[in-house]
Amino acid sequence: MVIGLIVPFWVNEILRAFAFRVLFGATGVINGIGQSMGLWDVPIDFIRADVTLYSGLTCAYILLVVFPIYNAVEALYRNQIEAARDMGASWWRVHWRVVLPIAKPGIASGATMVFMLTAGAFAAPQILGEPSNLWFTQLIYQWFNQSANWQCGSAYAVILLVICISFVMLLMRVFKVNIGAIGR
Repeated sequence: MVIGLIVPFWVNEILRAFAFRVLFGATGVINGIGQSMGLWDVPIDFIRADVTLYSGLTCAYILLVVFPIYNAVEALYRNQIEAARDMGASWWRVHWRVVLPIAKPGIASGATMVFMLTAGAFAAPQILGEPSNLWFTQLIYQWFNQSANWQCGSAYAVILLVICISFVMLLMRVFKVNIGAIGR
């Protein structure tokens, strides 16, 4: 399973984005299969519905969620799970009371990394998104490079930075972890 998650990262992010565009395009593989199976009559515009964008970002960043959670859960001793089961805890209760508290730093770390990378993503929304649908990073790029309005671009960049820092602080508070636990 780990190899299956790593192999797509051997391909450049831009090439993966164009592959998703080919898969989800109006004449793409997904629409071709759906129409040939009779699931729909006319091609679905996955790009306009942002399905392509979110699928591409999920594929790009899923590894950065799985590995921190795996690393945190790997520290769990099997004896803890067996002790909870011996005391009559159900499968759901074992995961809620034993596994989840140990996995919290991994979940917080993965969520933080994915949010930060998604908030700063420029290429994937540019390639996979609808042209009229601008992400915050694209707006910042336009203010700096196309409009030459450095003051407004800087203000937008600072707003993005404040949002990202606030999100990290919120995650740390929700998961009750410190910055050292996220950094591991």
